[in-house]
Amino acid sequence: MSENSFKIKKRLLYWLFPKTDEIIDAEINRNNIKNVRYLCLAISLVQLLSLVAYVLLHLNSMGDMAHLVPAFHVFLSIVICMAMFLLATYIIKNKKSLLRNNTVFNIIIIIMMTAIIIWSEYVSVKHYISNSQMMTFFTAELCVALFLKMRPVISISVITLSSASFYIYLILFVKASEINPYNYAMFFAILVASAVQSYRHTVNNIKQRRRIKTLNENLQIVANHDIMTRLNNRYSLNQRIGEIRNTDICVAMIDINKFKSINDTYGHVFGDKVLKLAADRMLELFNKNNCFRYGGDEFLVFEETRDLEAFTDKLRSMNKKLEKSIIDDVAIPVQCCFGCVQAEVKEPKDFSELISVADKRLYDEKRKHQYEACVEEDSQ
Repeated sequence: MSENSFKIKKRLLYWLFPKTDEIIDAEINRNNIKNVRYLCLAISLVQLLSLVAYVLLHLNSMGDMAHLVPAFHVFLSIVICMAMFLLATYIIKNKKSLLRNNTVFNIIIIIMMTAIIIWSEYVSVKHYISNSQMMTFFTAELCVALFLKMRPVISISVITLSSASFYIYLILFVKASEINPYNYAMFFAILVASAVQSYRHTVNNIKQRRRIKTLNENLQIVANHDIMTRLNNRYSLNQRIGEIRNTDICVAMIDINKFKSINDTYGHVFGDKVLKLAADRMLELFNKNNCFRYGGDEFLVFEETRDLEAFTDKLRSMNKKLEKSIIDDVAIPVQCCFGCVQAEVKEPKDFSELISVADKRLYDEKRKHQYEACVEEDSQ
């Protein structure tokens, strides 16, 4: 195969078989069924208005078959469109069960497309025989090409079969020799190009929105989390403070003992690993949404409970796990001090006050440990 032939084949595959996944197909299905619903409703309303106008204009002669048959045809088209409208409405309301299987859904859409096209062909043939414009078929084909996003292979097949069958029927059975084949072929080419481009534009639009959504989610994670420990940060804490109302909570401020000494002895890289380890132990015991890096080697954690004893037991358990820490083959007994408080939070400022109380108790606890350490050194 020559290089030019390979490029042409690659380009055809690119246009006829665009890459999608189940999520993209499911979103296109949802859009298609919504478009079918609106399309059928619009056709029904237009046909209903035309039927009312037709009946009023021929009210005195509606018993005549020449007027009754066209009115019946319009009424029948309204019934068909309303049936498809109700089916589309049912599918939308029961989307959890019916939109999962994309193959089944595509078959449903193709059946609806076929029904619309067959109806438009029938009406247009009747119009042609009565020396009227054949706008119904061309309008239906255009609506199918623009509003129903089908895979290019499917849409090209449907448009080709419908256009060819309509043209052949007019030529062979209706003897419509005055139809210009060049204009007809040009309209067919426009329909195919519109259907393919419309589908590709929809797929690219969905992919672009997904990329933007992913970027926004990543930015949200970066904005609300401490990169090193994976805990929520102070900005996230300020948001959570505004969410907690009329509930009992326990709050703890946590600080790693002698963290400066760890950094001075083992280095800041090692100190970072100590922070990560403390955060990991915290996440093992508490809800990740309630754990925060407050700053430096300080952490904050809270629970929506009034059981301060159980809350404190969790913190003690975390401390016991940290005492047995081994980092880079170095056994280092990491210990934390914590200050706890429990109260009812009625509004955001109550939460902020609890943080201040917990911080003060943490400070008192650290002074107590420092005093005990000094006493031990003096006694030695």
